[in-house]
Amino acid sequence: MVCSDYDFAYELRGKYFSEKDGHAGAIETSRVMAIRPDLVKMRGRKSFPELPRFEIVADAQKYFPSGVIGDPTAASRRKGRMINSYVVENVAKLVEDLMR
Repeated sequence: MVCSDYDFAYELRGKYFSEKDGHAGAIETSRVMAIRPDLVKMRGRKSFPELPRFEIVADAQKYFPSGVIGDPTAASRRKGRMINSYVVENVAKLVEDLMR
């Protein structure tokens, strides 16, 4: 089984964040702001590039040269704490379910 905490964090897309939020967008930036704000430079700009269907490409910079998919300017520590709590609750629930 392969599971990433972002499998849970990205469940919040379309509810509190853009459906297209991704790498370095509001979700990822908020999460880092909540745990290591010193790593967030807040220089990213909103970017919603059109990606190929499977998002596996030889030259990623061709499709999103900024490295951003989403809106990092919408990020906040408060949102990051909410997302991280949601992730922790769901990972704990998954572990409990797997132990049954």
